[in-house]
Amino acid sequence: ESITSSARLYKENGDFGFSFNSIHQPMAGAIFKGDIMLPPRIWAEKIYNVVQWNEYDGGHFAAMERPKELSNDVIQFINKLEL
Repeated sequence: ESITSSARLYKENGDFGFSFNSIHQPMAGAIFKGDIMLPPRIWAEKIYNVVQWNEYDGGHFAAMERPKELSNDVIQFINKLEL
């Protein structure tokens, strides 16, 4: 009946029955540090083929707050792809 006992349930059932398959297509992460949820890169690398990961100032509305950084990041990623 404490935080410890409730946390124990999460630890003991760590996978929660979810199964993630690896995704082999290239993935880029443009992470804006002021966003609500910031995914750790190590989590993304467990599932995705991360070929680019950049962190920027800005928040949840990156396209409005930092349009140059976001568009440059997308262009940088596209240039890395073998089309």
